[in-house]
Parts: sequence; structure tokens; C-alpha cells
Amino acid sequence: MKKLIVCSLIVVSAFAQQKPVKAPLPVYQTLKFPPLKQVQLPKVEQFTLPNGLKVMILENHELPLASGSLRVRTGSLLEPADKAGLSGIVGQVMRSGGTKKRNGDALNAKLELIAATVEAGIGDDSGSVGFNCLKENFDEVLELFKEVIVEPVFPQDRLDLVLTQTRSGISRRNDDPGGILNREFQNLVYGKDTAYGDREEYSTIANVKREDLVAFHDRYFFPANAMLSIYGDVDSAAVKAKLEKLFADWTTQRPAVPAFPAVTKQKAAGVYIADKSDTEQTFFSIGHIGGKLSDKDYAALTVMSNILGGAGTFSNRLMQSIRSDKSLAYGISSSWSADYLHEGTFRITGSTAAATTDQAIMESLKEVKRMREEMVGPTELEAAKQRVENTFVFSFASPVQTLNRLMNYQYYGYPSDFINRYKDAVSKVTAQDILRVAKEYIKPEEFTIVAIGQTEKFADKLKALGEVKKLDISIPQPKAEAAKADAGSLAAGKAAIDKIAATVGGKDKIAGVNDYVQSISSELNMGGNKVNVKQTNSWLKPMVFRQVNELPFGKIIAFFDGEKGFLKAPQGEQPLAGPFAAQVKGQLQRDYFAILQSNEVAGRSVNLVKEGELELKDANGSMLKLFYDPKTMLPSKLAFTEGGIGAEIGYGDFKEVSGLKLPMQLNITQNGQVSTQTVTDWKLNTGLTVAAMSSKE
Repeated sequence: MKKLIVCSLIVVSAFAQQKPVKAPLPVYQTLKFPPLKQVQLPKVEQFTLPNGLKVMILENHELPLASGSLRVRTGSLLEPADKAGLSGIVGQVMRSGGTKKRNGDALNAKLELIAATVEAGIGDDSGSVGFNCLKENFDEVLELFKEVIVEPVFPQDRLDLVLTQTRSGISRRNDDPGGILNREFQNLVYGKDTAYGDREEYSTIANVKREDLVAFHDRYFFPANAMLSIYGDVDSAAVKAKLEKLFADWTTQRPAVPAFPAVTKQKAAGVYIADKSDTEQTFFSIGHIGGKLSDKDYAALTVMSNILGGAGTFSNRLMQSIRSDKSLAYGISSSWSADYLHEGTFRITGSTAAATTDQAIMESLKEVKRMREEMVGPTELEAAKQRVENTFVFSFASPVQTLNRLMNYQYYGYPSDFINRYKDAVSKVTAQDILRVAKEYIKPEEFTIVAIGQTEKFADKLKALGEVKKLDISIPQPKAEAAKADAGSLAAGKAAIDKIAATVGGKDKIAGVNDYVQSISSELNMGGNKVNVKQTNSWLKPMVFRQVNELPFGKIIAFFDGEKGFLKAPQGEQPLAGPFAAQVKGQLQRDYFAILQSNEVAGRSVNLVKEGELELKDANGSMLKLFYDPKTMLPSKLAFTEGGIGAEIGYGDFKEVSGLKLPMQLNITQNGQVSTQTVTDWKLNTGLTVAAMSSKE
């Protein structure tokens, strides 16, 4: 009996020591939030100046700051096709070039002194000039702001700089596979040769002259074609008086700006691929032309797209299927991207390993099919609607965002309460709406499918989706104007090359060079700091090349066997193919020994332009200009164009090596920058082998 009592006490004691059991915490899926309130639109002072300029002012006295933005009805959609790129250049140079009262450097210095900014830019369907400043400098900055709007001077030197930068951008446009994908998809669904395509090329940039910038600004920058917003710690009445006085002399009048061109639907359904051999991933897009923000079903389409592949959430169908379930992609999303004035796109975008390209695309198409055939459940629908509604908070997080949004609505002709109408429409979207718009607006038979990557790994597999078309993403090179040539000048050119070769050491000795090793010392400007670089170039006949650059952070090794190679840096290794290979080939065609043997290069003509200047033209249209000293008959300079940018190599300080006169100093001019390379050593016919040159050490 005593044992029983003891056991009972132990049991009772154990229960007595247990802590009270708490109710389980709710999981995030069950949390309930109150509905979002209507967006409260602030009171904005609006009026029109006597010159026709529309003005919006929103006061906010929390901080002693002020800002403003001028919106102008213009854009690249209105620029001439043969001068594509003009509008963006206008936007850059009207700010960087300065005004009638002060040049660009003086304007920069004045703004920097008072911690203010004035910026300008022109996009597809609008141009803008904006400023930010302290309240105490408002009047001064407002005057500078007006100068940039009304009195830009577009100096030639700043135009030349922007043109060079633009050409440089064109030359690098195939570096990023994501950039290639966006460009090619847009060109296919909108049409490359339409206003909505990417028409900017070296040839169109070459057509842009200073007078074009002046004419573009004169046509579109006039008061009745613009609207101005002012925000911050200001007094509306005082600002109105200042604006009336400041802009009183801006009385330019021009005919009304024509409507922006309409989108023309293209017949672009199909599968398209482009080779990008230096990326392990395939970047792909699937989609077609979409709609406008004003479409009656825009709200339902936004929610539908969010369910399918809303960006920023792991719970959408594409992420669940393609990433979580099948591990085919790290990221994938879909969007119904509408625009204010023209149709946007419906688009699925993702990346996957090259070997699984077809699987990722086909699984994406399966999810589209399910979207069009199955009704969504209530939980999935409500979660998507909440995600869409929550974005409203970030669209109106601050008063200045609200002002900018209201300015957008007025500029594009939308009602001021458009956001609240849209919010209400989202809240009313039903599962039936989702199924209806998916069936009505998503058209798989019209899908444009684009894949960028190592095409040899997926091209054949994609044939299951239909004919696979190869995209040409090569960058059209600018056509250089050749000098007048005839039989006499061509014969004289060949004779001049032979004389130069004889002076250097003779054609036979030059032809007898089977390999060389060239050591170079130079300085490289990195972030304002000068860094010593040791470069070693190795060449083996006919076109095997190796370059090693020794820098403070490590070695960069490039190898090319005539067709392909590699580029190895401390950050990693990548294939040397495609445009990189073309660049190396161009460099080898400009090699000192190749130039001296121009008469032996198949398809190359040598034209004597005048004494001291030869024009070397290859069968592919590329052209070089070789300058020489008529007295010594030694080469002095080689001029060429690479990536749309002119460059020069100057030869100097010749030294005899193995019976050949070789330059020991190279003066490189490119992008307006001049650098000097000192050749510390030449070694000829060293017995180089491909195996040794291809070493990655």
C-alpha cells in the first residue's frame, strides 16, 4: 500500500511541475489583416502660367528641402529612324554641355558648392529636367534649372564625348546575356525597324550632328508642351509669383507635338536562339504583346500574372514547379507589363542550365496551360490579390512619390484617382475573372520564345517546339569611307609597302619570323590611381596568340588558337569566343609584322592616298590607315576603328633586333586618352609551341 501511495505522489508531482500548455502560434498563412485604406491624395496647387506652362505645387515642411521636375512631351519614339539615339544624346548634352551663361564645368562647380543637383534625360515617351536643393538655395537653383531648360548650348566637345560613350555602349551590348535577351525579345515582338525596336547602331549615331540636337530641343522644348512640378518646404503663392517672373521670357511657340506611333503587331511566333558561349546558363523569355494600363481587364491580368509567376515571391506557380519541385532554375517569373500609352508585353523570364533549357521552357508552357484551363482556388487567389494590393503602399510611400504619380496621370491623360480605381478593381477580381482573362489574353500560339546561351547544348532539343531560328546578334560595324583608288594608286601603294618592308629589314627576314615574344611595361589608370602593368605578348604563325598582364591583384591570361581560346583572371575563367575572338583576330590583323606583309595578305589592297599615307582594305570591308615617314620609310602610325571607336598606335624609338628594325615605344590613342607603352624586349623565333602558349599558369 505504501508503494502505491509513493507512486501516486510521484505522478501527481510530475504533473504539478509541468508548465501550462500555451495555445499554438498562428502560421503566417492564417494571419488576417485589415483591408488597405484608399490612397489619400494630397491637395496639390495647380495653375497654368501665361506662357502655357502647366504647374503643380505640393508643400511639405518636414525638412528644409525643395525639388522640381519638368516633364516634356518628346522621346525616342519621335526621333528619325536614321538618327536613332538622338533623343538620349540631347538629354545628356543639354545638361553636361552647360548653358549660354556658364559652361558645363562651371555649372557643375556652382551646384556642387551648394549641394544641389540639376539633371536631364529623355526616354521613350517623355523628357525631363529635375533639380534638388536646400530650401535656402531654392531661388538660385531655380534659375540654373531654367537655364538648362531654355538655354542649353550643346557644345561640340561634349557632344563628341557622349558620341564616344554611346559607341562604347554599342560595342559592349553583347556582353550581358540578360541584356541580349531583353533586346532581342523586344525587337521580335515590337519589330526592330519600328519606333519600339532597338534601332541604335554605329551608323545612326554617326548621323547625329550638333545641329540635330539644337533642332530637336527647339522643336519639343516649349512651354505649352511641358508641365512642371515643385515639391518641398516652399510657399505655393510665393513660388507661383517667382515662376511667373522667371519664365515670363520663355514664350517659344511651336505646332502641337504629334501623337506617339501605335504599336504594330508583329508575326513573331516561334523559337529563336542566339549563341553566347561564355555563359553556363541559358537565359530565356516566352511571351507576346500585352496591353495598356487603361484596359478594362488590367487588374485581373495583374493578379493572374502574379499567381503564375509574380516576381519577389516563392509561392507563385512557376517558382513552385520549376525551382522548388524540379530544380530547373534559380529564378523565374512572369509579368503583364502594361504601359500608359502603348501595349506592353506578357512575358515569362528565367534562366537555367544549358542542358535543361528545353525542360525549363516546356514546364513553363505547362503552367501556362494549367492557368488557362483550371480555376484557381480561393486561398491562392486571395494571397495574390494581397500581394498586388500591397504594392500600392510603396507607390505612395512619400508625398513626393504621390506628386510624381499624379504628374504621370496628368501627363498621360489618366484620371487623378486612377490608383484607387485600380485598387478597387483588384479587390473585386474573382476566380472566374482569372480563368477568363487567361483564356482571352494569353495566346500560346502567338508565343515568341527566345533563348540565349550555349546553343549547341539545346538547339536540337528545342525543335520539339517547332522550327528553331538563329538570331544574328553581331554588331554591324561602321562603314569607313575609302579614299579614291585606281590602278596607279594601288600599284604605288604596293610599292610603298615593299619599300617600308625593305627599310625594316627585308621581306625575306620579315617572312622568316615564325614567332615572337614581346615584353611591355606601361601604366594603367585605375580609379584615379596609376598602376604599373607588365605585359607579355606571344605570337606563333599564323594566328596563335597569348597575352599575360601582371597586375597588383594578380595575372590576367588570354589565349587564342585562331578560332577559340580562354580568358583567365583571378575572378575566374571564361571561353574566349564570339565577339571576344573577333576582337583578338582584329588585333592580330593589325600586328606589326602582319602590316609589313600586307602585299601577301589574301584579299587586302594597299592604296597610296598621298605620300606618307596608305589605306589597307580587307575583303571583309575593314580598313586600316598606315602612316609612314617618306624620308626614312619607317612606319609612324596605324589608325583604325574598333567597336565604332577610332584608335591609333604610334610607333617610335626603333631598335634593331635580329636584323629587323622594331618599335620600342607604342603610343596608344583611344577615346581621347593617350597612353605610352615601353617595349622592354623583343625575342624572335624562340621555338614557341601551341602547348606552351595554352598554359593557364
